[in-house]
Amino acid sequence: MIPFSWPVRRGSIRRGLSRYSALDVMRGIFLGVVSALVFIIIVLFAIKDQFEPRDRTWFVAVIALDAALVLSRLPVLERRVLSAEAEARQVTIYRAVFFIGVGLSESIALWGFVGVWITGRIWMYPVGLALSLVAFARMAPSRRNIDRLQRQIDEIHPDLSLGRALTSTPGGSRPAR
Repeated sequence: MIPFSWPVRRGSIRRGLSRYSALDVMRGIFLGVVSALVFIIIVLFAIKDQFEPRDRTWFVAVIALDAALVLSRLPVLERRVLSAEAEARQVTIYRAVFFIGVGLSESIALWGFVGVWITGRIWMYPVGLALSLVAFARMAPSRRNIDRLQRQIDEIHPDLSLGRALTSTPGGSRPAR
């Protein structure tokens, strides 16, 4: 995590001095968000004796409704990347869509967390987390997801490459590996 957050904290990406590409930084942020949600389980199991179960298991419907709304909205968000006519604009739109998608995906797990406190049942969080991980799999800045988007982009703008745009460093050159 430190190699990904260090250039962000130092502000070097904005000045074009980073050896990390936008994709590297987004993957680091993604890893941090997902791992934080997983670590919440450890905390919940450490304090599970403090919960008094209540008859409010209907709250799982709230989690499922949020998951359904998020999973139906993610493909619509991703289509915005297709509207870009230049690689620089494509990266800007992809970043925005990525962070909006991460926020929406995270909301499912957070509703599960709220469900633990409202219902007193600890299983609410793993249910929300599992559904959240499904949404995260769709939004992950992975090669598979970028290739899937690239196939859609190729139909409209065959000369644009999302992968190339994301892996070039802010100064315009490819990162040294």
